[in-house]
Amino acid sequence: MAEHFSQHAAEAVSLRRAHWGDQQALERFLNRDKATHLFVLSWLENHGIRPAAPGGGGFRFLLGEREGRLEGACLILARRTAMPISTSHEVAGAFGAHMTHAFAELEHIVGESSAVDVFWERYKRNRRPRLCRSQRYYVLRPDHFKDPCEPVPVRLARLEDLDALVIASAAMYREETLADPYKDNPQLFVRMHRHRILHRTSYLWCDHQGKVIFKADVSCVGRYGAQIAGVYTAPEHRGRGVARRALGRLCRELLRQHACLTLYVNDTNIPALRLYERLGFVTHCPYRTIFVT
Repeated sequence: MAEHFSQHAAEAVSLRRAHWGDQQALERFLNRDKATHLFVLSWLENHGIRPAAPGGGGFRFLLGEREGRLEGACLILARRTAMPISTSHEVAGAFGAHMTHAFAELEHIVGESSAVDVFWERYKRNRRPRLCRSQRYYVLRPDHFKDPCEPVPVRLARLEDLDALVIASAAMYREETLADPYKDNPQLFVRMHRHRILHRTSYLWCDHQGKVIFKADVSCVGRYGAQIAGVYTAPEHRGRGVARRALGRLCRELLRQHACLTLYVNDTNIPALRLYERLGFVTHCPYRTIFVT
């Protein structure tokens, strides 16, 4: 039976936890913009809809309805990350208010700027975010791909690469988020990267000493496409075309299997913006990541 949450009557918004019978309706709602909602669509495809795990782990979907129409969904991962999607400000705000009333201590809020901004206004409780990143959400399709056609040794990461991958990823996080997740929780950080290696989602280009020159991850895959994340080039190798050749090789491989690739990047990262556009990525929508803690 669905779990309903009360909301302010003036908003005329009804929130409830999704149940098994909602999957097709939710997929139809997300299909209005397959590219923007690629991560959530892939999550739905690979994991379905299920209750949160005991103790608050796992994930859950919240649905927002007005007058019986589905107007929003929010994927909540491990009670730490919220990804609100909504066609109305009222529903996006209701998601944020609900998470406040549920005393949820989120770490990240991620998604289209319009939904994230309204969610945050209702969630923030008179505090400032640790970091707020305005971003561009890019899409690459085969007919736009400008393949550099240069052979470079980009490959799937192996378990013997774990230490080098952790070092490179920690450097990337420090640069991008101004925080050090390895220092905060080294065991969790190492376990996360071991999981990525075992599930064949991390790609590397290493020098002859095993140091990472370039890395990238595939954060989701599904029948609608794949999303690239965690793109990083070691500082001493920047400005030499390394990222263009390496990411070009990875995109070429992924486009053999997927009709669409997506990624998002901070809109102040001019070298990255130029790189993605040189490869044929096209700006799709404004995006936002709010680092709450």
